[in-house]
Amino acid sequence: MKKQFKFIAPLALAAIMATSCGGSNHTRYVPGTKLKVGLICLESSASTYDDNFIKAFESACGKATEKGQMDKNGYEIETDIPESQECSQAAQRLIDKGCNVIFSDSYGHHAFMKQMAIENPEVIFSSATGDDAYASGVQNYHNAFASIYDGRYLAGFAAGKYLEKKCSEKVTTPFKIGYVGAHPYAEVISGYTAWYLGVKAGLADAHRDNCKMVVSYTGSWYDEDKEYTTANSLIKDDKCILISQHADSKGAPRACKDNNNTPNVSYNIFEDPEEFKDSYVASSRINWEPYFEQVIDSTYQGRTIAGEIDRNWTGGLGTAPASGSVNYDVNDSFVSEILTEMLTKASNLKSGIEFVFDTKNFTVKDHPSTEEGGPNEGKDFLTNNEGYLTHFKPDITGDFIPDKEEAVLSNGGTGTHVAESYYRSAPYFDLLIDGITIKSTTK
Repeated sequence: MKKQFKFIAPLALAAIMATSCGGSNHTRYVPGTKLKVGLICLESSASTYDDNFIKAFESACGKATEKGQMDKNGYEIETDIPESQECSQAAQRLIDKGCNVIFSDSYGHHAFMKQMAIENPEVIFSSATGDDAYASGVQNYHNAFASIYDGRYLAGFAAGKYLEKKCSEKVTTPFKIGYVGAHPYAEVISGYTAWYLGVKAGLADAHRDNCKMVVSYTGSWYDEDKEYTTANSLIKDDKCILISQHADSKGAPRACKDNNNTPNVSYNIFEDPEEFKDSYVASSRINWEPYFEQVIDSTYQGRTIAGEIDRNWTGGLGTAPASGSVNYDVNDSFVSEILTEMLTKASNLKSGIEFVFDTKNFTVKDHPSTEEGGPNEGKDFLTNNEGYLTHFKPDITGDFIPDKEEAVLSNGGTGTHVAESYYRSAPYFDLLIDGITIKSTTK
């Protein structure tokens, strides 16, 4: 999906590197010399989410080594770093080891990464999934994300087709699908909304209104036991016939496997579907390798990071230089039945013919913003009498306060849509739409 941004590009990296050392003992980087890079991870490779980052990082570093931009093994990885001051300590260790560029992989790291960037202006800091780089004004602090809502939508579309073809007896009357979420942040809400809309798009016209979704939050990015029990409850207590997730372990897929192979759409387990071959329907993930490659190459060349606007970089399904940043997969035994439809849908998203958050495909009439204590309280949006969105003002600065509406509701393709990731790389769609129920929320 083509990304659009409104703001002016940041200063070139060469200019950033020429700034004062700010009290750091680290030697400022000279473009064209061997780089050293570091990665801070919330968990270890035991987490499917962190493992996805680590593999992409190691691959990008390997390619940079082949190009002569880094020495062999010229990188460092810090694992099991909580979203606390320990992130700053990990960053300092990486600086002390000579890292010129430091990445982190979790949303809660971003405040500490930003502060370290302020204190160390000669080092590039990139907080993946962070949302305040533009607002911060800190020139060596960056954010990155990808339009994973496209991938979740496509995986959901495949799941809708699967339900129609393989579970048709369960979709003729009102039925539920379930979603295991980590936290009630826009990143998660955007993802599960995209997935739900994708499932409905894959269903036959007569069955779309029958599909309802139950979301249950675990309150943790990575807790295999909670993810298992949450998915188990959605299946057994809520009678959900399909499960997906935005959480970082194999807990939910294992619950599906243990519950008579309930159909499952997973996240970040592309390389291990065999374990869940009888329940696996589809999957999606962000491929971070293109981003790591761009940052390493651009820093080495002493130029602005390719594809970045206002220190925000957004990868897509196929938009250069972020080509291939959003990946999706469908079970091998099923993909041939829907391949043509999947390719068409993906092509339409890439070209802007279709948009995930097309306002004609969802309503918000049952969750008004005036509902005290309701899930949309404090959010700035308006609907028409039928419940279709006519105004939406998102939080774009990461302070949980609605900021501006300009260009968020855009015309094009099939009609008016919410232009997700227009103002920043991280998602900001955070409305609870009709058809979705929150089972529990842990803040």
